[in-house]
Amino acid sequence: MKQIRHGDVLLTKVATAATALKYPEEPIESGERVTVALGEVTGHAHVVVGQSTMYQASQRGVRVLEVTQPSVITHEEHGEVELEPGFWEIVMQREYNEEVWERVRD
Repeated sequence: MKQIRHGDVLLTKVATAATALKYPEEPIESGERVTVALGEVTGHAHVVVGQSTMYQASQRGVRVLEVTQPSVITHEEHGEVELEPGFWEIVMQREYNEEVWERVRD
């Protein structure tokens, strides 16, 4: 299993979109620049540059990125990281805050 950490975003390579999504819905974003995560505090974004499509399954709240050509993920505060073609499950880092698990705010 290949994993890439890019700030508060963890990408895990999966065999197919169905592996992670079970029942994939329509794409939520597609193109040469796909925003994987947008910082609520800073406005900075984790963006995949290169042809890709992001899907979401409402049952588990899982998102999967389909990368169709060698691409990079970028962010204003992190270096670029190369992504090979394939399917990547997207997991956002969480933290325990006052008895509640919540997504880390960037």
